[in-house]
Order: sequence, then C-alpha cells, then structure tokens
Amino acid sequence: MRIYVAGKFEEKERVKKVQDRLREVGHVITHDWTNEDVARFPLDGHYRYQCAYNDWHGVRTADVLVLLNHPAGFG
Repeated sequence: MRIYVAGKFEEKERVKKVQDRLREVGHVITHDWTNEDVARFPLDGHYRYQCAYNDWHGVRTADVLVLLNHPAGFG
C-alpha cells in the first residue's frame, strides 16, 4: 500500500519511526518529508515550493494518509 505519514515537523523522529516500520512490513512511503532542510525555508522560495509540491504529490498519490497528531492535540 502507498502511504503518506503526516505529523508536526518538530516530531519528525516520531514520523521517521512510523515510516520505517511501515516500510519493514512492505508499504511504500509516497514522500518522506523528514529529510527536508528547514534552514533553507526562510531563504529559498523555490525550495519551499518544491517541498510543498512534494508534500501535495505524496498525499495525492497515497492510498492512505496517516496523521500522527500532537499529544496535546494540535499541530
């Protein structure tokens, strides 16, 4: 199955663990945003556009979207 895992950027380690487990059991992650370079966001508009496009495409091509909600219920 093709899966996109969404979560708060500050919890990307949690997202990575879920993605790794899903891959172990044979699923495909449609876009792994956890490797994006947040330091480039304020300076590089094209990079931000590419990141947003990759997220959008990852969601659109997924069979399932997994949302890891923040423990406090926001994000």
